[in-house]
Amino acid sequence: MLYGYEVRLRVLLNLLGAEIKEVESALQEHLDSLDLLLQALFISGEFIWESELADGFPVDQYWYLWGELKEP
Repeated sequence: MLYGYEVRLRVLLNLLGAEIKEVESALQEHLDSLDLLLQALFISGEFIWESELADGFPVDQYWYLWGELKEP
């Protein structure tokens, strides 16, 4: 599994969530818990996609695009 490819789904959830006025609280809580798991396996670093896209994905909102997964 290539993280840079698979994380696109998380980006889509973030982009779609911005378009929804209200996200069901249970759904948001579930996504938050999954993000906590991802953060436990994550090492901050460089932007993982093409550098010209970096300005469109600020690190504070799209932290999961700015680094890599820890090695097992």
